[in-house]
Amino acid sequence: MKEAIYCHKCSHEIMKREKLAVAGLLFFLAPYHEECFARELKGPASLFMRNQPVNSAFGTVFAIISFFLLAGVLILTEGYTKLFSVFFVFPIVFRLLAYFLYERYVPR
Repeated sequence: MKEAIYCHKCSHEIMKREKLAVAGLLFFLAPYHEECFARELKGPASLFMRNQPVNSAFGTVFAIISFFLLAGVLILTEGYTKLFSVFFVFPIVFRLLAYFLYERYVPR
């Protein structure tokens, strides 16, 4: 069953995966068309939005690097310094949520 994904800015349906840009807005994710995402970066929302979409190649590589850093911190540190690993969890969770909430419902 196909679930329609709508752009956060223009409210039109996103028909292709390469047109989808998932933006990280503080602590939640929002789907955009590529064009709407680029226009939104120029507006006041850019204060709360990251410059790269979560579902871009950079976002995927950043999540993989964060995973290895998370594993390294958990293995090599002791005590309260393990709390530092919390910072490496966010990119991984954001990338997984972007896929499971939006990307898998948009056809290639």
